[in-house]
Amino acid sequence: MKKNILITAKIILAVLTLIYPLFIVMLSGAGLIVNGNSYGIKLMICGIIWIISGLLTASGSIFCITGKNIPAVILSLTGFLLCMIILSVVTAHAEKYAWSMPFYGKSDVADMYRKRIMPSVFPFVLTILISGRKLCGK
Repeated sequence: MKKNILITAKIILAVLTLIYPLFIVMLSGAGLIVNGNSYGIKLMICGIIWIISGLLTASGSIFCITGKNIPAVILSLTGFLLCMIILSVVTAHAEKYAWSMPFYGKSDVADMYRKRIMPSVFPFVLTILISGRKLCGK
């Protein structure tokens, strides 16, 4: 029974890693880079760091799935922290300059980024739980 739960958790981790760190976070970073001429060098660098954070978090998930728990925790934690720091920088910039999306119900860009990036917490938490369980020997 416990083995089935662990396998299910790893499958969920794989799916969530594909969706959030690999697609959402990295594509958000790519968007900042592609539009860097409009946004400036600061946000281009944020885009690069977002891509790196997505790769780090995804690498942590892969290490977790393959049973390499110490690198999993280190990479996942590093990637997630970088992601949240950049989210803070980008949303502060968007709020400072009142970026909005008039075609999408007049919501602001900062909220859009929060809604897209915050679910990255799920693969991070799953990685920490699965790897932590293995590291603690339970």
